Amino acid sequence: MKKHASFVLPNGEQYYYRKNGHGEQKILLLHDNFTTSRYFQAIINMIDTDKYALYAPDLRGCGHSSYVEPTNRFLSYVDDIQAFCAHLHLDHLIVVGWGIGAMISLQLAVQAPERVAKIILVNPLTTVNASDEDALMTDPDIKSLVTDIDAQDQAQLAEDFAHQYFPYMTPSFQEDDVLMKETLLQQNPLDIAWAMQANNLTDDALRMVHQPVQILYGELDRHLDDAFLKRLSHQLTTATLQEVKHSGHVMMIDDPQAIMQAITY
Repeated sequence: MKKHASFVLPNGEQYYYRKNGHGEQKILLLHDNFTTSRYFQAIINMIDTDKYALYAPDLRGCGHSSYVEPTNRFLSYVDDIQAFCAHLHLDHLIVVGWGIGAMISLQLAVQAPERVAKIILVNPLTTVNASDEDALMTDPDIKSLVTDIDAQDQAQLAEDFAHQYFPYMTPSFQEDDVLMKETLLQQNPLDIAWAMQANNLTDDALRMVHQPVQILYGELDRHLDDAFLKRLSHQLTTATLQEVKHSGHVMMIDDPQAIMQAITY
């Protein structure tokens, strides 16, 4: 049964999430910056509800979750997910992490290996060359989306999103309207961008991940860095690397079946 719910974490943040299914195997979906759990709707709809129970939270400051305590510290977002899982008694998870959600997934596997049975990384992002949070605004892609959100300019956001994220397929007009409205709810795009920049995933930390890892990357994702993907696949000794044809950064819209196959494999 699909539902939307929320609860307050011990740190005072109100965490909103989507849930579907009542099966024994639990799935956790972690979204990227400039997005919310709503972007996973196709995956949420596709799961076998008798076999799986799926949880898709909005990260702190994103979508319908609160932003009581502003932070650009990567581990703060990881700690939120730890508390989210503890509250809902989620262990032995299949974790699907997209963008910064991919980095959170890996850190979760390092800090709480009992919570993670399998990891699917969807278009994990490398960092950009910036010395501090303000310097991130010199990156034209980040600057355009942050500016659109600050101005609450949905039309310009849709145009910039189409340019950056939808090189192969664009959502329907109705779906795009919903997604852009979700993105405009975000309170902390620059803070999350810096959290991504300053993540704690050293090579030594990556080598501590022992769970099976599947890395899915879109053929048309203009944000991906080949060297970063090679580093990930090299340091994650249990990882396999798979290119998804005709897919950009938002694989859950371009080819949700590729993600579903990774979940059910």
